[in-house]
Amino acid sequence: MTGTSQSTTATTTTTTSRIPRDVRYPTPPPPDDPLGPAARPPYLPAHSEYGGPAVYYSCRPGGACLFDLLGTLPMKEFGILDWEVLDREEEIYESDDVKEEYKVMHALWARWIMLHR
Repeated sequence: MTGTSQSTTATTTTTTSRIPRDVRYPTPPPPDDPLGPAARPPYLPAHSEYGGPAVYYSCRPGGACLFDLLGTLPMKEFGILDWEVLDREEEIYESDDVKEEYKVMHALWARWIMLHR
């Protein structure tokens, strides 16, 4: 008897339908770096979506960076203590041991703590 072997190959097709994202949710990071920041260069000019000022250029020695996007957030909630928030953010930016996206998160937490203490 001769043996016959059958080989079957399954082919699957996936269709991705774009579901409109709810405005409450932020834009997700790109698929090539799912744990990284959603914003990609060029960062500037940046216009605020939250009622803050627009940022057109950066005076940082390395050029525009992710940290410059904090400038688009409104400072009105801090009143006369807005200088303290900006001073603290500059200290956070000067940290050499921390990735840039972590610096931004640290600065956002510092703002939240300042408002809710």
